[in-house]
Amino acid sequence: MNTSRFAVALTSTFFAVMLSAGESQAQGDAKKPASALFANRDPAKREQLLREFGGTKESEEAVERGLNWLARQQKPDGRWMLNDPGIPVKDRGAESNDIAATAFGLLPFLAAGKTHKADAKNEYGKVVDKGLTFLIRSQDKKTGYFGGSMYAHGLAAIAMCEAYGMTQDPALKKSAQASLNLLIGVQHDAGGWRYSPSKQPGDMSISGWQMMALKTGRAAGLDVPKATTDRCVNFLDLHNNADTGYAYIANGGSTPTNTAIALVCRQHLQAWGPAEPKLKDPVQKFIKANPADRQDAYYYYYASQVMFNVGGQEWTDWNDKMRTFLVTKQDVNAKSPQLGSWSPQGDLWGRAGGRLMITSLNLLTLEIYYRHAPLFEPKDKKPAN
Repeated sequence: MNTSRFAVALTSTFFAVMLSAGESQAQGDAKKPASALFANRDPAKREQLLREFGGTKESEEAVERGLNWLARQQKPDGRWMLNDPGIPVKDRGAESNDIAATAFGLLPFLAAGKTHKADAKNEYGKVVDKGLTFLIRSQDKKTGYFGGSMYAHGLAAIAMCEAYGMTQDPALKKSAQASLNLLIGVQHDAGGWRYSPSKQPGDMSISGWQMMALKTGRAAGLDVPKATTDRCVNFLDLHNNADTGYAYIANGGSTPTNTAIALVCRQHLQAWGPAEPKLKDPVQKFIKANPADRQDAYYYYYASQVMFNVGGQEWTDWNDKMRTFLVTKQDVNAKSPQLGSWSPQGDLWGRAGGRLMITSLNLLTLEIYYRHAPLFEPKDKKPAN
């Protein structure tokens, strides 16, 4: 992630692509029905999944506080803001990007099974509906671009595809598919994406969001060509170094964050399970050697997904630290207007995205127990202490 900017204006070098139905799916999700990736978001399954995968009563209370904080930050027109003038200056993001902010606002609700559909058990239905409406209203009707840079577009595409995948609401399908068409059309021949919606050699951070959008769209039953995901694999290969880690740009040095992003993408696109030999070394060197007990929300958002899919004792060891760290860092002061959020102060990405982004990423990490169905059969399941 480049902390100096989130937004780049839409350039004139742009390719729109209309996809035909029935394209082959990539190997990782090929045997999954359209909505299987989201099946664990059913509130009726929550308690069982928490026991199985290491969540606790305290972690769920933290999630509830966080969702309540997010709902309070939404603007009347449905958007969220990174640099929200309604919060203290020290907590605002350095950038103005309401598309990225709105996606960050929506994703934790969707992860908790809260959609835009009216339901007696869904107290956040109107919040989600207003957020999705804002994104659809902001989307270019000809190109499918949400605006605010490809970073923001990828986030918004994930949110729209998740909402469609969870509900199969025809009113969302056009927007979701159009968002995928855009990112497919501007993919560089080497497989990546950069900030602008034009064909440029990609970086791992931007490209990671686009790959996860493709994965989400495919899981929702939308059209994603196999050629696109094949190029994604090529991109990952080009950024894989001799030390088994992954770089931000090709020929750069390996880092824990870029390695975590790449490994999550490998797990989804190539079905890299716990027994995959090429997974074990980078997990040991770049993930387990950098546990989730530091202020780096972007890193442990991705690293936690890697370890969740690895499973077994390795996941238990990671989760015990991650869960405890996040729960204890949340603002729990009942008199504070920031109750339920996480301070961006001291976080590596706090200056860029502010309290909203840090809170969103931490919530998504604490929702890992049910956000996505495990990609692989767990090696074992250990109830939380």
